[in-house]
Parts: sequence; structure tokens; C-alpha cells
Amino acid sequence: NAERAASILSRDPVALARVLSVANAREWTRRRPILDRHEAIRSLGMSGVLDALESLSAWEEQFRPVGAVFTHWRSTAVAVAETAVSIAKDYAFVGAPGIYEAALLHNLGSLALLMLDTANYPSVYAIRPSGKRREREMEIYGVTDCEAGAELAKAWNLPAPIIASIQHLLSPESAPSSQDTVAIASLAHHIVQMEHNLETDCTEALRILGLTQTTLRTTVLRLHASSHADAVEI
Repeated sequence: NAERAASILSRDPVALARVLSVANAREWTRRRPILDRHEAIRSLGMSGVLDALESLSAWEEQFRPVGAVFTHWRSTAVAVAETAVSIAKDYAFVGAPGIYEAALLHNLGSLALLMLDTANYPSVYAIRPSGKRREREMEIYGVTDCEAGAELAKAWNLPAPIIASIQHLLSPESAPSSQDTVAIASLAHHIVQMEHNLETDCTEALRILGLTQTTLRTTVLRLHASSHADAVEI
């Protein structure tokens, strides 16, 4: 049913991207893009969702040799999305559509580079912190994961807030639109980085959202003390 389908899409960035891509390929959505998984399911109907997902079996075969990297990429995406919803709930952005989806797809560029170079990108993806990884991406591919992800999102007809959240993840103040959504996705990304004891700078995201470093510390402590398990229900 639709509720079960939405739950599955909330844990699978590739499936979500595919369904949003098909939903936004329709003529009328160019005037009012579909931002979240629930609206996409209503638009396509369950048969349309199943048709959209039918082609994904080829993806599973492609990523089988790098299953550990793909699993880590997916689990990180889910952690960032759940953190983003927690931030939105705490700071009155919960009504903004597409926040979960934008955060879940924030790292679509790493998937794009993994598709491009399945043999070598896993070693690049393992570089930490992410700033050093992006320097290496520029050296090898001429683009960062943020740039590659934005191009892939455009090719897949994904809506502007998702594209902006991918492209401007590290510099949300440079986003031309949807800055609140971009800032929440960015802040969630940084918090997950912090939870893994990685250095990160979320000054721009805090400034856009009107939050302080003290608020950030409180948020991080609260997230450490509680489970993310109920976030996707919001």
C-alpha cells in the first residue's frame, strides 16, 4: 500500500530518486514540482511506482562488487535525512515539504562517481574528512561529488530544492533559492559528521536558520541521547 511504499522509499535513496524522477517527468509537474515521496506516490499510483522501480534490478547488479561502500553510502544518507527531520521538528520548519527527501539525496554525487568509476572510487570515498575527499575528487574527476550530484539530479528531473541541497551542501548561503531546506540538509550533514568525530564547519547553515553554536551543541547532545528511529514518521 501507499504507506508501506513511502516507508520503503524513506530508506532507499536510489528508489526515491527514481520515483521522484518519473513523477517529475510529467508535463504538469514542471509548473508545480513534486517534492516529497508521499505526493509522488499519489501522483503515480501504486502501479506507476512499481513500474518506476522495475528498472532498478540492474543497479543492484552494478553495485554488487562494492556492496560495503554502497551500504555505507545509503546508511549515511538515511542518518542525515532523519537528523534533518529532527532539526525541522525542533525549529519549526517541519511544515516545509521535501526536507526529508532533499537530505536523503544530499550525497547523490558520491553515487554518481561510484557509477562512473566503480573500480577506484571506493578508495576515494573512504578519505576523511570529506574536505580532503573532495580535493581528491577534483584531482581525479575534475568535479566534486556536490557538482556531480547536482548534474545527475538535473538529468533525473529532480526538483530544484533537491538540486540546490546537493550542489550547495557545503555553502548554503550561495543557494539561489530554497535556502531553509538547503541549510537544514547542510546542518544535518554536519551533525552526522560530528557524530563520527569528524571536523566540520556549519557556520553558514546556522546563520541562515538563525541558530547559534550553543543551540547546535544542545541539538547534538539531544540527538546523541535519543534514537532517530521515529524521525521518518513525521
